[in-house]
Amino acid sequence: MHLGQQGQIESQYSMCDYCNSEQVGADEARFNKLAMNAFKKQVFKTV
Repeated sequence: MHLGQQGQIESQYSMCDYCNSEQVGADEARFNKLAMNAFKKQVFKTV
């Protein structure tokens, strides 16, 4: 949610084969940040 607008973004992560915990490496974190920034930019265009 950003400025009262809800949306859905694709997130990337990897899952540990041993404990099934979700982990985010540098590449996944960068992708997720870019996806969130794109969503925020889209919200600003509609406000």
